[in-house]
Amino acid sequence: MDINEALKKFKKISDNPNSTLDDLSELINQLSVVDEIAPKNAVTHLYTKVGENKEFITNSVRALDHTQAYEFLDKFDDDIIDFISNVIRRDNYNMSEKDINKMALDFLYGNFENKNNITKGLWGEVSEKFAHNTSGKLVCHIGDTNDAP
Repeated sequence: MDINEALKKFKKISDNPNSTLDDLSELINQLSVVDEIAPKNAVTHLYTKVGENKEFITNSVRALDHTQAYEFLDKFDDDIIDFISNVIRRDNYNMSEKDINKMALDFLYGNFENKNNITKGLWGEVSEKFAHNTSGKLVCHIGDTNDAP
């Protein structure tokens, strides 16, 4: 499925008042995590907490940034957060906006605050799928971990 098809499906999910977070997860899971840009024998680059410091990502390295899953999550981030928030709000009508926003961010980005209850979030699931599907040489970039649990 390409990004345009994914956007059409996301629009259908968003427009359906009975859609669930599982519907969104299923859609994201259908997006490719194959790097279509880098050469077949390219070194894979994994990274975390690097902020805007991504100069290591070029067309000659395999990176999550070169996948349809990344493109969709990155491009439609605000729309995805809005959808997640709306579903949480619908299903938890007594919840405060602060808690709804926190749950929405956790669903998309994961929650690492409680080391006994870490959640990956949609981004983490896509990253894990990308890492599992890679082969060959690997380079890891670890940025600022001062706030890591």
